[in-house]
Amino acid sequence: MRRVLAAVMLAATACGGGPGPMPEGTLPRDTFKELLVGAHLIEAHGRHRLSTGIALGGGTPQAAAFDSLYAAHGTDSAAFRATFAAYADRPHELKAVYEEVLTEILRRKDEALQ
Repeated sequence: MRRVLAAVMLAATACGGGPGPMPEGTLPRDTFKELLVGAHLIEAHGRHRLSTGIALGGGTPQAAAFDSLYAAHGTDSAAFRATFAAYADRPHELKAVYEEVLTEILRRKDEALQ
């Protein structure tokens, strides 16, 4: 009986309509992707500086870098977090965006090495 119930639950979940449209106010997909690329590069730069012993100086340079990133895309951290939360409810869509993020980071790395 439990197996039948589990199969029915699985089928109902698989046939469901998904989480529906993105909530109003979420960032466009391309903007979100570019913010994720920038965020990963900022984090990597900060980790590199820490691992090589380069002093970070006064203040929080990562916070300033994130503020600049948001400003360059006409948004703020609240909109970014809300969009990330909306995508977190859509794991397949989030995975697809992250695949594009990885592709873009690798493209930039290859371009920088040339």
